[in-house]
Amino acid sequence: MVYALTLVVCFTFVERAGALYLLTICELNMTKLEQNPFL
Repeated sequence: MVYALTLVVCFTFVERAGALYLLTICELNMTKLEQNPFL
């Protein structure tokens, strides 16, 4: 039970961290390269 809870917590943390990382990258690319579309 504890192992499953730990897996869920780690997965959600990684998912949120990845989303924040992608958002920051997109924002940086939008601010730096406004002329060139990213992806």
